[in-house]
Amino acid sequence: MTNMGSFYRFRVKVINVETAAIQTQVSLDLQNDAQVAFLLNGSPAASGSAATPASSTPSVPQPASTPTPTSYKVGDTGPAGGIVFYDKGYVSDGWQYLEAASRDAPTAHWGPNVNGTREGIGTGKQNTELIVRTDDTGTAAHRCREYQQGGYSDWFLPSKDELNLMYQILKQKGLGGFSNAQYWSSSQRNINYAWDQIFSNGSQDWNSKNDTRSVRPIRAF
Repeated sequence: MTNMGSFYRFRVKVINVETAAIQTQVSLDLQNDAQVAFLLNGSPAASGSAATPASSTPSVPQPASTPTPTSYKVGDTGPAGGIVFYDKGYVSDGWQYLEAASRDAPTAHWGPNVNGTREGIGTGKQNTELIVRTDDTGTAAHRCREYQQGGYSDWFLPSKDELNLMYQILKQKGLGGFSNAQYWSSSQRNINYAWDQIFSNGSQDWNSKNDTRSVRPIRAF
């Protein structure tokens, strides 16, 4: 409700809470009468009085502009305080960027046999969900699920290709504080082995799931 001098302008906006986009907006000009006074400060309206529109036809809704979202580039600090290492270029499936945590989670083994894990970029979150459904609660995926940073708890274990991007984009440029250890990915090789990566030289290999490896969580946003 905005005071326009001789009348008040009443505006309503409908906003998509997931995207912050304004879906529609409507405004109506009202005369400054007792009903308006009641809406503004709670003063009782005169009996039978009502707000009278200054115009018999409400103003026509104008096309709403979409707010410009915050954009990031690779190497920027992400919303959770990590480092952005991947930009998809557009939003799909609820995310555009991948952000690596600024520190390792506790070391862990990989876990039991899990069918359906994948290796590509954008698959680490689903891989992690498959792993944490198992009865083994001490896995690298669980360490990521338990991780907290910057007020966010939606971290997951990177897939094989996501882990390789972290090495190429971050480790090789001295970003992220990675050690030269072997880091687990969330991609299974077979019933006994899973993919990891040596961060001293970037080589990827598969090793026993019972081995203890370093863990670096990531998140999508």
